[in-house]
Amino acid sequence: MRDRLQDGDGAWTNLLDLYKSGTVATNLVYSYIPNRQMDCTFGRLSGIACMFLQCPRGEVILLPALPTQLPNGMVSGLCASGGFEVDNLTWTNGQFTGATILSKAGNVCNLRSKWPIIVMQGSNVVSAPMVLPGLYQFATTAGSNYTILPATI
Repeated sequence: MRDRLQDGDGAWTNLLDLYKSGTVATNLVYSYIPNRQMDCTFGRLSGIACMFLQCPRGEVILLPALPTQLPNGMVSGLCASGGFEVDNLTWTNGQFTGATILSKAGNVCNLRSKWPIIVMQGSNVVSAPMVLPGLYQFATTAGSNYTILPATI
């Protein structure tokens, strides 16, 4: 739940506490208790994914709960509601450095970011106005990839 509160360090601490209890296997899938329940397994994996990507209220939120213990990294293959797939979501020194969003359905993408962004399709800049503080909106075409980069201010 700490990830849903956008508390990355709290989410990281909860994950470490699971390991310290000795009930979670190092592959994060199985537990060392007689009653292995899938809701616990999938909930744990979902909690990890939610540190990097969340999609409440029809928004795609990049790195909403990034723990300070993971200053650099990359994740791929995260699915977001609205028919989007996020690949190559990268960060360096705790700062967003880029992502690729595949539009599977051609819906409007409502992208929330703590950092100013620009949206590219190939070498073309896509109009992505900020419609609310931190919320960018842009039209997509099904099957197209959009590169999200930090804007230079």
